[in-house]
Amino acid sequence: MSVLVIHILIYLVAIALGLQAFIGLSFLVSSIWEREKRASLMAAIQFLGMLAVFVLFLVVVDLGFFETGIGRIALIIGCLVACGVAYFFIRKNKSNQRALKGSKGYITGKASRVDERTIVFARNKLHPGTDQYKIFYQDHPGLEAIDKERRAKGKTLGKYGSIDSPYEKPNVSIVEIEFEN
Repeated sequence: MSVLVIHILIYLVAIALGLQAFIGLSFLVSSIWEREKRASLMAAIQFLGMLAVFVLFLVVVDLGFFETGIGRIALIIGCLVACGVAYFFIRKNKSNQRALKGSKGYITGKASRVDERTIVFARNKLHPGTDQYKIFYQDHPGLEAIDKERRAKGKTLGKYGSIDSPYEKPNVSIVEIEFEN
């Protein structure tokens, strides 16, 4: 491979790394401008990493590493990998029709309604003796014993996990209880 081709590749890589560092700098500036602390920190780390790679590349070029056989092979392989990654991210893909329909695109069967009154946090707001309490536990007698035991402990949630069901592991988010009607 000719020296001219190697020099062209070196210039192209230097320009690409410089642009990448500039994009990182612009992300840092916009994050600071928006007063986003976490984004500013991540952008600063990202920019410093990009800048370090750019400077390291320039130092390696200055040392003449890419004038050696191994250096040329490393440069060519690096350029091929970068082109492959760029193609992977830039190529045009078919639109995901399911995603374009929103949540309706991912429903595979009939969606059933949920009685939100049976959610443990809603049940926690029921107070014994009120009409709501009586009506709810007439419709859902299987939950009254569990909730009564939890309320007897004197805390909002009682013992960890007791709010779900005594037969479930602690803090299980979905509990299926069969109700007798």
